[in-house]
Amino acid sequence: MPIKVEGGAWMSLTIPIISQAKITIPTMPAGLIERPRLYEALDLALGSRVTPLSAPAGCGKTILLAQWANQNGHPSGWFAMDAMDNDEIRFWRYVAGAVGKLLKVEAQARVEQLSGSLPTLSILTFLDALLNELTALQEHTVLILDDYHHITNERIHEHVAYFIDYMPERLHLILSSRMALPFFARKRTGGSHPLDPGSTALSFSQEETTRYVKGLTSLSLTAEQLARLQERTEGWITGLQLAAASLRSGSSFEALIGSFKGDHRAIADYLYHEVLEQLPEELRELLLNTSVLVRMDAELCDAVTGTEGSSALLESLYRSNLFLTAIDTQNGWFRYHPLFAEYISDRLRKSSLRRWRSMHARASEALAARGFITDAIEHAVLAEDYAQLERLLQLQIPESMRSGELSSLLRWFHSVPESCELAPELRLFHAFVLVLTGGLEGAEAMLQRLERSHASLVASGEPEARCNELQSGILFVRSNLMFASGNVEGWFAFSEGILHRLAPENSAFYTFNYNVSEPLVRRTAMGMNGVLSKETEKMALLFTSVLDSHGWEEALSNLYVKLSLAEGYYEWNRLDDCSRMLQSIEGAVFKRGLPGLLIPHRLTEARLQLAFGKPQLAEQALEEARAIADQEPMVVWREGLRAFLLRLRLQQEKLPAAKQEAAALGLAASDKPTFNKEFIYLSYARLLGRQRKEREGLRMLELLRPQSQREGLLSSSAENGMLQALLLFQLGHLEEALPLLREALAIGEANGYIRTFVDEGPRMKDMLERFAQTLLTASPAHGSSISAAYLQKLITAFPAPKKPRRSPAAELAEPLTRVELELLRMLQQGASNKQIAGELQLSEGTVKVYLSNLYGKLGVSSRTQALFAAQKLDILKG
Repeated sequence: MPIKVEGGAWMSLTIPIISQAKITIPTMPAGLIERPRLYEALDLALGSRVTPLSAPAGCGKTILLAQWANQNGHPSGWFAMDAMDNDEIRFWRYVAGAVGKLLKVEAQARVEQLSGSLPTLSILTFLDALLNELTALQEHTVLILDDYHHITNERIHEHVAYFIDYMPERLHLILSSRMALPFFARKRTGGSHPLDPGSTALSFSQEETTRYVKGLTSLSLTAEQLARLQERTEGWITGLQLAAASLRSGSSFEALIGSFKGDHRAIADYLYHEVLEQLPEELRELLLNTSVLVRMDAELCDAVTGTEGSSALLESLYRSNLFLTAIDTQNGWFRYHPLFAEYISDRLRKSSLRRWRSMHARASEALAARGFITDAIEHAVLAEDYAQLERLLQLQIPESMRSGELSSLLRWFHSVPESCELAPELRLFHAFVLVLTGGLEGAEAMLQRLERSHASLVASGEPEARCNELQSGILFVRSNLMFASGNVEGWFAFSEGILHRLAPENSAFYTFNYNVSEPLVRRTAMGMNGVLSKETEKMALLFTSVLDSHGWEEALSNLYVKLSLAEGYYEWNRLDDCSRMLQSIEGAVFKRGLPGLLIPHRLTEARLQLAFGKPQLAEQALEEARAIADQEPMVVWREGLRAFLLRLRLQQEKLPAAKQEAAALGLAASDKPTFNKEFIYLSYARLLGRQRKEREGLRMLELLRPQSQREGLLSSSAENGMLQALLLFQLGHLEEALPLLREALAIGEANGYIRTFVDEGPRMKDMLERFAQTLLTASPAHGSSISAAYLQKLITAFPAPKKPRRSPAAELAEPLTRVELELLRMLQQGASNKQIAGELQLSEGTVKVYLSNLYGKLGVSSRTQALFAAQKLDILKG
């Protein structure tokens, strides 16, 4: 039962498809009662950060919020939730879609791109980036999350609380729910303004009840009857609607009033029963048979009921303004009022469970035939039609893997009881999803179960091709489990003796695309987040050799492992090994055409050629990378390339070119960096250091540091600590620099990092030599020591200077200060006094004073003479 992937690799960075109906403020039917007192209450609540609106079903929460949102004068976003939104990725994509509409076009495009990258980001990283975009809101803006009671996922509750805690001041959040919101119950969130903790505030007043009955129902009730109706319904809107419908159909007023006993749900059940029994048989049957549908149009109703003519019946129901709410009037999509849907579906299930399941099964078949696979799966689960569920999962798995909505996949897998055995190939996907979502223990247990299933298949004489394919898939998932857990020994124990027998033919596993946004593979899970060791090298070489031997040289998993190896070889300073690996996969990488392979391959080639001292070949590789990035619709690849060029230009001592790249990226020292752009801001921090803006660079790195640690990206943690140490060293803050450098070196020594430090150039070498003796000694203040062998290996890896660097102090009576050296560099670039003042954040008068001091030290009286003297003294080189 192989699952094939159509249209390329799993996981691609594309704009996710979301239902616009879910993030569009509902259109309300004409003639609804206006409620200015509640509009005013909502207006007043805008002074707080959050308004929780909690009330039982049928109290008119959605109608009130939609009416208010359409007339409040503030930009308003809307997200209508249902049970499927318990998938974290799906939930936050819809939130992003709702708030993205409220932003300017450029910011909306960035939010869409951010949503597309969600499978590769943690939720907290995503939220940091989204909140950062929302700080650009120019006016008070409202985001309404309707029907939040559908959300039961604890992680979503935690992340909504986080979102509320860090929302910008101009954003106001309204959450409607049938029950108390969990994050308010835990007192996690402040600044809330509840409209009312129950239904009282939403209930119709006597005046509103009178307007409703007289204006919208055509009933002729006396003032006394209206008062009694108001008293017995307590202004409950759904109760009033149903009472009016019952009275219109001929019910006695006195009998009706006498029936109002118990809570709202009991009253509603009675009234629904009364109204239903008086409907024509044809209409009543339609309601019962379609009660299982979350949303419907005439075609779907015809398919479920097995009849024709649903269109006219739906229109009749909608005009009655009692049971149906329009979702998309243009295309004829409706849903039942939630309270009514619960009542009628429950009635059908209690009267005939078999019929209830049959309707779900029909709905599943009809929705699947129209391509609504996720809806079809939900109905198959409720129908307990596991054969249908298995067929649908085979269709849905590739799309769910592309979108990253893995929580839904897990929920569907978990809905299958133990007594119903899915095909082992599907269980293998279940194990893979568990690995991707951090359920490592569950994945291990399932893999052991699958290994037993494989043995049973072999013993029962199952075809060898299927057995080998299953074993190949198990190896793939075990390899990913190793990447996630670091259990290299377990992988070797499993793989020993079987690798030569594997003949992978299931393209679904071996076409998984691991990189949809990163300029280097080592920053992804396939690159083990920067972990390097001899054991992982051995495993990677063994794994790829097996795939090569079976003709899978171009499988994505094979190419990603090899590219990760090449990057690792470069980091270890094994440049010849890196070169051989890059050359061995170059043809296949270009044939595959994926930017997640092509761009890291070309950038690693550029780094390699620069290390070999061949800048022209490096530029050629960079031009190829640029051509690839320019063809991609997603800007993330162009941004990553510019960030790479920024750091490369600094490495080449081409400061003006580096500044141009930063300007093209729209970077500013005041930016608040987020992890989804960490590579960019690590590059920019280097530029700030070269511009003598160490404080700004340090602020940026300090904000990024906990995010890198949270994401578990080891290579970034080392890079961040090293850069902070370097900037502090430039400032002369040696005591602060030392522990950060020691921490970075500790990570480096554990993983054999060389180029991370060497590529920073002479400044890094100076710092290492300055701290060499201190680093070799452990101390309570600064931590454990760094081995002499590693430190010596690092220092000797730096290229020898092309010629000895001369000290200007040797020929100057008084050495130049840091600011004076920077002045000389800017003079060399032809900067005016005004430009120098702007760059160094000084007044023009102060610049003139500095220039006068500089001229005095050099014994000159003009810019031209100063530059000539600097050249003669060799001050500006190195």
